[in-house]
Amino acid sequence: MTLTFGIDQVRVYAADPRYGEQPLPEADDLVKLIGTAGDRFRDAFTRMCLYATRSSDADTERSCDTVIVGTEYGNAEALARLQRDALALGRRLSPQAFPQAISGAAAASVAMATGATGANMTLGANLLTPVLAFWQAHATVDRSPAAVCRLLVGDLYSDEARTDASRHEPTLDCRSGMAHAVLTRGDEFSAVFDFTPATAETSPGHRILDEANEAGEASKADEPETTERNGAFALGRFLQRVIDLPVGASAVLECSKSPSQRATVRVTRVAEPERSER
Repeated sequence: MTLTFGIDQVRVYAADPRYGEQPLPEADDLVKLIGTAGDRFRDAFTRMCLYATRSSDADTERSCDTVIVGTEYGNAEALARLQRDALALGRRLSPQAFPQAISGAAAASVAMATGATGANMTLGANLLTPVLAFWQAHATVDRSPAAVCRLLVGDLYSDEARTDASRHEPTLDCRSGMAHAVLTRGDEFSAVFDFTPATAETSPGHRILDEANEAGEASKADEPETTERNGAFALGRFLQRVIDLPVGASAVLECSKSPSQRATVRVTRVAEPERSER
Protein backbone atom coordinates (compact mmCIF):
# COMPACT_ATOMS: atom_id res chain seq x y z
CA MET A 1 0.00 0.00 0.00
CA THR A 2 1.26 3.47 -0.92
CA LEU A 3 0.30 6.37 1.33
CA THR A 4 0.78 10.05 0.53
CA PHE A 5 1.43 12.82 3.03
CA GLY A 6 3.11 16.13 3.78
CA ILE A 7 5.54 17.17 6.50
CA ASP A 8 4.99 20.42 8.36
CA GLN A 9 7.81 20.19 10.88
CA VAL A 10 10.51 17.91 12.32
CA ARG A 11 12.44 18.54 15.51
CA VAL A 12 14.74 16.24 17.45
CA TYR A 13 15.73 16.69 21.11
CA ALA A 14 18.56 14.80 22.75
CA ALA A 15 20.61 14.37 25.86
CA ASP A 16 24.21 15.04 24.81
CA PRO A 17 23.39 16.29 21.26
CA ARG A 18 25.72 14.77 18.65
CA TYR A 19 24.19 15.30 15.22
CA GLY A 20 22.59 18.73 15.40
CA GLU A 21 19.74 17.80 17.74
CA GLN A 22 18.36 20.36 20.16
CA PRO A 23 19.29 19.72 23.80
CA LEU A 24 16.68 18.42 26.20
CA PRO A 25 15.10 21.34 28.07
CA GLU A 26 16.21 22.36 31.53
CA ALA A 27 13.75 22.19 34.41
CA ASP A 28 13.11 25.96 34.29
CA ASP A 29 12.31 25.78 30.57
CA LEU A 30 9.82 22.98 31.20
CA VAL A 31 8.04 24.99 33.88
CA LYS A 32 7.86 28.09 31.69
CA LEU A 33 6.29 26.21 28.79
CA ILE A 34 4.10 23.51 30.33
CA GLY A 35 3.54 24.95 33.81
CA THR A 36 3.21 23.05 37.06
CA ALA A 37 -0.53 22.32 37.10
CA GLY A 38 -1.01 18.57 37.32
CA ASP A 39 2.75 18.03 37.26
CA ARG A 40 3.23 16.34 40.63
CA PHE A 41 2.92 12.79 39.31
CA ARG A 42 4.13 13.30 35.74
CA ASP A 43 7.28 11.56 34.62
CA ALA A 44 10.05 12.97 32.43
CA PHE A 45 8.69 11.31 29.28
CA THR A 46 5.27 12.94 29.54
CA ARG A 47 6.84 16.32 30.31
CA MET A 48 9.03 16.02 27.21
CA CYS A 49 6.07 15.12 25.00
CA LEU A 50 4.22 18.20 26.24
CA TYR A 51 7.29 20.40 25.80
CA ALA A 52 7.85 19.20 22.22
CA THR A 53 4.27 19.93 21.19
CA ARG A 54 4.00 23.23 23.07
CA SER A 55 7.25 24.52 21.56
CA SER A 56 6.17 23.59 18.03
CA ASP A 57 5.92 26.44 15.55
CA ALA A 58 3.76 24.42 13.15
CA ASP A 59 0.67 26.14 11.74
CA THR A 60 -1.52 26.61 14.80
CA GLU A 61 -4.57 27.54 12.75
CA ARG A 62 -5.04 23.89 11.85
CA SER A 63 -6.46 21.39 14.30
CA CYS A 64 -3.93 18.70 15.22
CA ASP A 65 -6.49 15.93 15.22
CA THR A 66 -4.41 12.84 16.00
CA VAL A 67 -1.56 12.10 18.41
CA ILE A 68 0.68 9.04 17.93
CA VAL A 69 3.38 8.24 20.48
CA GLY A 70 5.95 5.56 19.65
CA THR A 71 8.08 4.43 22.57
CA GLU A 72 9.62 1.36 24.13
CA TYR A 73 9.50 2.43 27.76
CA GLY A 74 7.33 5.53 27.78
CA ASN A 75 5.89 6.07 31.26
CA ALA A 76 7.96 3.31 32.91
CA GLU A 77 9.40 5.87 35.34
CA ALA A 78 5.91 6.78 36.62
CA LEU A 79 4.93 3.12 36.87
CA ALA A 80 8.06 2.24 38.86
CA ARG A 81 7.46 5.21 41.16
CA LEU A 82 3.85 4.12 41.69
CA GLN A 83 4.99 0.63 42.69
CA ARG A 84 7.58 1.98 45.13
CA ASP A 85 5.09 4.42 46.65
CA ALA A 86 2.44 1.71 46.94
CA LEU A 87 4.87 -0.44 48.89
CA ALA A 88 5.85 2.45 51.16
CA LEU A 89 2.50 4.22 51.59
CA GLY A 90 -0.08 1.49 51.24
CA ARG A 91 -3.60 2.95 51.56
CA ARG A 92 -2.16 6.47 51.83
CA LEU A 93 -1.13 6.37 48.16
CA SER A 94 -2.71 9.23 46.23
CA PRO A 95 -5.25 8.19 43.55
CA GLN A 96 -3.78 10.95 41.38
CA ALA A 97 -0.70 8.80 40.81
CA PHE A 98 -2.57 6.17 38.80
CA PRO A 99 -3.50 8.09 35.60
CA GLN A 100 0.14 9.06 34.97
CA ALA A 101 1.35 5.48 35.36
CA ILE A 102 -0.64 3.97 32.48
CA SER A 103 1.08 3.42 29.14
CA GLY A 104 -1.03 5.95 27.23
CA ALA A 105 -0.68 8.83 29.70
CA ALA A 106 1.67 10.89 27.54
CA ALA A 107 -0.47 10.64 24.40
CA ALA A 108 -3.59 11.56 26.36
CA SER A 109 -1.82 14.54 27.95
CA VAL A 110 -0.68 15.82 24.54
CA ALA A 111 -4.16 15.37 23.09
CA MET A 112 -5.69 17.44 25.87
CA ALA A 113 -2.97 20.09 25.64
CA THR A 114 -3.41 20.52 21.86
CA GLY A 115 -7.18 20.14 21.79
CA ALA A 116 -6.90 17.11 19.54
CA THR A 117 -10.30 15.89 18.46
CA GLY A 118 -9.26 12.58 16.94
CA ALA A 119 -7.56 9.48 18.25
CA ASN A 120 -4.56 9.42 20.54
CA MET A 121 -2.58 6.23 20.91
CA THR A 122 0.69 4.82 22.19
CA LEU A 123 2.52 1.91 20.60
CA GLY A 124 5.79 0.14 21.14
CA ALA A 125 7.50 -2.43 18.95
CA ASN A 126 10.99 -2.70 20.40
CA LEU A 127 13.57 -1.61 17.81
CA LEU A 128 10.86 -1.50 15.11
CA THR A 129 9.02 1.30 16.92
CA PRO A 130 10.04 4.18 14.57
CA VAL A 131 8.63 2.50 11.44
CA LEU A 132 5.52 1.15 13.17
CA ALA A 133 4.69 4.53 14.71
CA PHE A 134 5.32 6.25 11.37
CA TRP A 135 3.00 3.74 9.65
CA GLN A 136 0.26 4.31 12.23
CA ALA A 137 0.53 8.06 11.81
CA HIS A 138 0.10 7.68 8.05
CA ALA A 139 -2.83 5.33 8.43
CA THR A 140 -4.71 7.71 10.71
CA VAL A 141 -4.15 10.70 8.44
CA ASP A 142 -4.96 8.71 5.29
CA ARG A 143 -8.05 6.84 6.49
CA SER A 144 -9.64 8.95 9.22
CA PRO A 145 -11.19 12.42 9.26
CA ALA A 146 -7.98 13.70 10.87
CA ALA A 147 -5.95 15.86 8.50
CA VAL A 148 -3.01 16.41 10.84
CA CYS A 149 -1.04 14.07 13.10
CA ARG A 150 1.51 14.85 15.76
CA LEU A 151 4.04 12.02 15.84
CA LEU A 152 6.30 11.69 18.88
CA VAL A 153 8.91 8.93 18.98
CA GLY A 154 11.57 8.29 21.58
CA ASP A 155 12.42 7.48 25.17
CA LEU A 156 13.73 9.23 28.24
CA TYR A 157 15.43 6.32 29.97
CA SER A 158 14.85 5.82 33.67
CA ASP A 159 17.17 3.60 35.69
CA GLU A 160 14.65 0.77 35.37
CA ALA A 161 14.47 1.19 31.59
CA ARG A 162 18.27 1.15 31.22
CA THR A 163 18.49 -2.01 33.30
CA ASP A 164 15.87 -3.75 31.19
CA ALA A 165 17.40 -2.61 27.88
CA SER A 166 20.83 -3.89 28.89
CA ARG A 167 19.40 -7.39 29.22
CA HIS A 168 18.27 -7.51 25.60
CA GLU A 169 20.71 -5.57 23.37
CA PRO A 170 23.60 -4.63 25.68
CA THR A 171 25.67 -3.24 22.79
CA LEU A 172 23.16 -0.49 22.00
CA ASP A 173 23.51 2.90 23.68
CA CYS A 174 20.50 4.22 25.62
CA ARG A 175 20.65 7.97 24.97
CA SER A 176 17.51 9.85 25.94
CA GLY A 177 15.78 11.87 23.25
CA MET A 178 12.62 12.49 21.28
CA ALA A 179 11.62 13.24 17.70
CA HIS A 180 8.50 15.34 17.06
CA ALA A 181 7.02 15.57 13.58
CA VAL A 182 3.81 17.13 12.31
CA LEU A 183 2.44 15.09 9.39
CA THR A 184 -0.35 16.39 7.19
CA ARG A 185 -2.66 15.05 4.52
CA GLY A 186 -1.18 15.86 1.11
CA ASP A 187 0.65 14.54 -1.93
CA GLU A 188 4.13 15.94 -1.40
CA PHE A 189 5.58 12.53 -0.44
CA SER A 190 4.61 8.89 -0.89
CA ALA A 191 5.49 6.12 1.56
CA VAL A 192 5.68 2.37 1.03
CA PHE A 193 6.03 0.10 4.07
CA ASP A 194 7.51 -3.41 4.12
CA PHE A 195 7.44 -5.83 7.03
CA THR A 196 8.86 -8.93 5.33
CA PRO A 197 11.80 -10.72 6.99
CA ALA A 198 15.33 -9.93 5.85
CA THR A 199 16.96 -12.29 3.36
CA ALA A 200 20.35 -12.01 5.05
CA GLU A 201 21.72 -11.72 8.57
CA THR A 202 21.29 -8.24 9.98
CA SER A 203 22.40 -6.63 13.22
CA PRO A 204 19.89 -5.01 15.59
CA GLY A 205 19.42 -1.30 15.05
CA HIS A 206 18.32 1.40 12.62
CA ARG A 207 19.74 2.24 9.20
CA ILE A 208 19.07 5.06 6.73
CA LEU A 209 19.52 4.15 3.07
CA ASP A 210 19.38 5.99 -0.23
CA GLU A 211 17.39 4.45 -3.06
CA ALA A 212 19.12 5.44 -6.24
CA ASN A 213 17.78 3.26 -9.04
CA GLU A 214 14.57 1.98 -10.58
CA ALA A 215 15.29 -1.58 -9.45
CA GLY A 216 14.73 -0.45 -5.87
CA GLU A 217 18.27 -1.29 -4.78
CA ALA A 218 19.20 0.73 -1.76
CA SER A 219 22.67 1.99 -0.93
CA LYS A 220 23.86 3.18 2.44
CA ALA A 221 23.27 6.89 2.95
CA ASP A 222 25.96 9.28 4.10
CA GLU A 223 24.80 8.99 7.68
CA PRO A 224 26.72 8.47 10.93
CA GLU A 225 26.91 4.89 12.14
CA THR A 226 24.35 4.37 14.87
CA THR A 227 24.62 1.98 17.77
CA GLU A 228 21.75 3.68 19.57
CA ARG A 229 18.64 1.97 20.84
CA ASN A 230 16.49 5.10 20.80
CA GLY A 231 14.71 5.29 17.44
CA ALA A 232 14.08 9.02 17.83
CA PHE A 233 17.45 9.86 16.31
CA ALA A 234 17.21 7.63 13.24
CA LEU A 235 13.63 8.74 12.56
CA GLY A 236 14.49 12.40 13.05
CA ARG A 237 17.49 12.27 10.71
CA PHE A 238 15.46 10.25 8.20
CA LEU A 239 12.61 12.77 8.07
CA GLN A 240 15.03 15.68 7.83
CA ARG A 241 16.71 13.89 4.94
CA VAL A 242 13.33 13.26 3.30
CA ILE A 243 12.46 16.96 3.44
CA ASP A 244 15.59 17.75 1.42
CA LEU A 245 14.94 15.14 -1.29
CA PRO A 246 14.55 16.36 -4.90
CA VAL A 247 11.45 15.27 -6.79
CA GLY A 248 11.71 11.59 -7.76
CA ALA A 249 14.36 10.70 -5.16
CA SER A 250 13.79 8.29 -2.29
CA ALA A 251 15.18 7.39 1.10
CA VAL A 252 14.71 4.25 3.17
CA LEU A 253 14.55 3.74 6.92
CA GLU A 254 15.20 0.17 8.03
CA CYS A 255 14.67 -1.02 11.58
CA SER A 256 15.53 -4.55 12.64
CA LYS A 257 15.77 -6.61 15.79
CA SER A 258 16.61 -9.87 13.98
CA PRO A 259 16.30 -11.18 10.41
CA SER A 260 12.71 -12.25 11.15
CA GLN A 261 11.79 -8.97 12.88
CA ARG A 262 12.32 -6.17 10.38
CA ALA A 263 10.39 -3.13 9.17
CA THR A 264 11.24 -0.62 6.45
CA VAL A 265 9.66 2.45 4.93
CA ARG A 266 10.62 3.97 1.59
CA VAL A 267 9.65 7.63 1.16
CA THR A 268 9.74 9.33 -2.23
CA ARG A 269 9.25 13.01 -2.95
CA VAL A 270 6.59 13.24 -5.63
CA ALA A 271 5.97 16.99 -5.67
CA GLU A 272 7.59 20.25 -4.72
CA PRO A 273 6.50 21.67 -1.36
CA GLU A 274 3.58 24.03 -1.40
CA ARG A 275 4.54 27.58 -0.57
CA SER A 276 2.16 29.43 1.68
CA GLU A 277 2.36 32.75 3.48
CA ARG A 278 2.27 32.50 7.21
